[in-house]
Amino acid sequence: RVHVLWPEDVPARLWPLPIGDLFGCGRATAEKLRSIGIATIGDAAHTPPGVLTALLGPRGGAHLLESAWGRSSDRLVCDPEDAKGYSREETTPVDIDADNFEAAAVPLIRTLSESVAGRLRRDGVYASTIGFSVKTDAFQRRSRQTTLKDSTNSGAAISGTVLRLARDFLTGPDGLFAKGVRVRLIGVSATRLDRPGASDRCLRDPSGSRRVPPAESLRLRAFAGSGTEAAGLPEKRSRPRRYAGKRPEKVRCGYCAPGRGAGGRTAVR
Repeated sequence: RVHVLWPEDVPARLWPLPIGDLFGCGRATAEKLRSIGIATIGDAAHTPPGVLTALLGPRGGAHLLESAWGRSSDRLVCDPEDAKGYSREETTPVDIDADNFEAAAVPLIRTLSESVAGRLRRDGVYASTIGFSVKTDAFQRRSRQTTLKDSTNSGAAISGTVLRLARDFLTGPDGLFAKGVRVRLIGVSATRLDRPGASDRCLRDPSGSRRVPPAESLRLRAFAGSGTEAAGLPEKRSRPRRYAGKRPEKVRCGYCAPGRGAGGRTAVR
């Protein structure tokens, strides 16, 4: 939980707390402070700085004293940073193996995929890398991921991709189940996010897959009728020629003609 303290609230609300409750004061530091009679945050706030620096070092003592007075040099961030990825995982009620994979794991994968897709749609973003992760009965983490051709925020597309990864990773001939490994946790992730802005909206189909941006689409339409446009590629144009038709003839100017100088200067006619 987050508590807001005004400077006038610090003596009444912060100082009576045990020293171990101070943010940044770990168990070992609290033991050192209690050994010299500092039992509360208020005790630390009124301890001479030299005592704290001698016990905790210059940086540790200064930081503890500032914290005890409710002061910090950290910059306050009001707006959260954009997420770099979305994921959800869940511990299964029973261990998953080859016998109950279809009945227990497949519905859970679909539920987790739709949950991740819903968060993508809520934030107006699309993901191109889809991941599948498990925790084995030996508490080991294992994962697989793949990158899609088109980024998406469709639950059906994400669950279909995760199911392909899961079946190959778990139920395949060389999968974990064939090695006698069981699964107790399943996770789904979506990373490599695409955040189209107002100036770069992408054309998309109802399934949520990403299409080419309008600028690219217009560039391709400019080549409509060519054989390469249907494949989504611009028509290949030859390099422009410097001269049209026959190359100009090079002649010697009269001034630099043989016998009138050694320059041999060339003129273009």
